Amino acid sequence: MISRRSFVGSAAASLLGPAAHWAGAGIERGPGFGYGPLRPVGDESTGLPLLSLPEGFRYVSFGWRGDPMRDGVATPSLHDGMGACRLESGRVVLLRNHEQSNARGATFTERSLAYDLRCDGGVTRLEFDPGQGRCLDDRGVLSGTLRNCAGGMTPQRAWLSCEESVAGAAEGATRPHGYVFEVPATGRATARPLVALGRFRHEAVAVDPRSGIVYQTEDDPTSGFYRFVPRDPGDLAAGGRLQMLGVIGAARNASIGTHSGTLQYHDTGPGLARGATHDVRWIDVAPEALAHGSTPSLQGLQRGGSSFRRGEGCWFGEGLVYFTATTGGAASLGQVFAHDPHNETLTLLYEAADPDQLAMPDNIAMSPRGGLVLCEDAGTTPQSLKGMTRDGRIFPFCANNVDFRALRGGSYSRPGGTVFAGDYRASELAGAVFDGEWLFLNIQSPGITVAITGPWARGPL
Repeated sequence: MISRRSFVGSAAASLLGPAAHWAGAGIERGPGFGYGPLRPVGDESTGLPLLSLPEGFRYVSFGWRGDPMRDGVATPSLHDGMGACRLESGRVVLLRNHEQSNARGATFTERSLAYDLRCDGGVTRLEFDPGQGRCLDDRGVLSGTLRNCAGGMTPQRAWLSCEESVAGAAEGATRPHGYVFEVPATGRATARPLVALGRFRHEAVAVDPRSGIVYQTEDDPTSGFYRFVPRDPGDLAAGGRLQMLGVIGAARNASIGTHSGTLQYHDTGPGLARGATHDVRWIDVAPEALAHGSTPSLQGLQRGGSSFRRGEGCWFGEGLVYFTATTGGAASLGQVFAHDPHNETLTLLYEAADPDQLAMPDNIAMSPRGGLVLCEDAGTTPQSLKGMTRDGRIFPFCANNVDFRALRGGSYSRPGGTVFAGDYRASELAGAVFDGEWLFLNIQSPGITVAITGPWARGPL
């Protein structure tokens, strides 16, 4: 648990909004912060140098693609967003998305846990023992979904897994997709979509534990930032209101062609000043597309909503909702926003201008010490995880170093028989989430989960 003092300094600072406790956001790199230079570090499970980390940090890998899970099924591929929950036993439950998108059949759970038997995305559940530093259990808990990208945990200890596809019968599916699915940390999932949270290219969610409001991002060039106001915060399936954010007084600075003509709307991608705070309002939208393809985002834009360029990571921390726009900003290298639900404001905390500093932030998470971690998705080599200090400075923390070409024979064989070959350093790091002294992280391809620990107190994470 992050203390309020450690994050905002005082209750008064909280009332001043994000600009007060992220003063100086956008300061460039310099010496004296972060954890120092990165170097290849051997995995304590395989001995392979899968990651580059600062001095003193170590990690263990588990849950590789193709490894037999405890239920006898092979671990699926494309590890993506992930949630963490501590059990009374002290173990950490990880609920891990798999962004598989083929209509080749639900393959890694029993049929009752599959939404669409022709689709192969879903969620696996892992149990990690922090004391032993190893994974003790893994199994499939939801399948039959498509492109399960990111999500978020609820106060009821459930993972909200988001589909980043609105495929239907035309794409080979047997049921409509583009929904959020609730997967409990313990117990069984229902494989029923939370239809009231909307049908669109979902990316991530963050839940305000005080109000139960669910904030949602959308991965689209003209995406909305949404909130779902539930009738019953303890039962999202009971329905509620879906709304899209609009910046009050913003100029309509962009246009898009629609079925009914050209639509002028507000695009947050260019023109926002870092550190500036804007008042916002919420606009009711229908959760499903209306006539003539009017999606929730188009409904919101027609009514004065604001667009974000590929909304992705989303995190609730100490009263604020943080989210990223992966291609936002003048350089199209990404933006980091903070929404203050108490004051109903939006602040642009950071806009990337130098790809060597930050390039296309995706998943986002807060550390127990109040810093932020940002998973990049820029397609560069290597892909990286960056830290963001409380005064808005960016520093490198972790880099993908998965490259099997230098091994004998140019490949690596897992005990379960899967053989890996090639260079995966350009594969994105995803699903970063803290629990205590461990940072859990996915290497999307070839499909590996890692748990990182070390001298966190030495720096801002």
